[in-house]
Amino acid sequence: MVDYGFKISKQGHDVKTASEKDLIFSSAENLLKVKFSGSTYLYSNNIREITHNLGYAPQFLAYAQQSPYPNDPMYLVLSDSDITDVIGWVDSNKLYLQNTAGTPGSTYDVYYYIMVDQM
Repeated sequence: MVDYGFKISKQGHDVKTASEKDLIFSSAENLLKVKFSGSTYLYSNNIREITHNLGYAPQFLAYAQQSPYPNDPMYLVLSDSDITDVIGWVDSNKLYLQNTAGTPGSTYDVYYYIMVDQM
């Protein structure tokens, strides 16, 4: 382990001498770094293009909540089998989020995070 950076140790362990298993956080580990984040609303048969212009396909994470349940705090990751109408993909310039449902009124709130790290 490197001897510089940012570390947080578990209670009862000296951060200067703690082993990896006794750390809560270490900047020596690979961490996802968010470059852009935001939200959008997807209507039936709608696609949104979010420009990032990073020049490479970054990792991304997106969550969706179906609008008929506005008081339900549960958002599902796009890859979750319960959200089959919303898909996402990324290229070197944009993140694409699409509502493939043909049913009128099938709308989703989508929150997304575009990372610095490449796919």
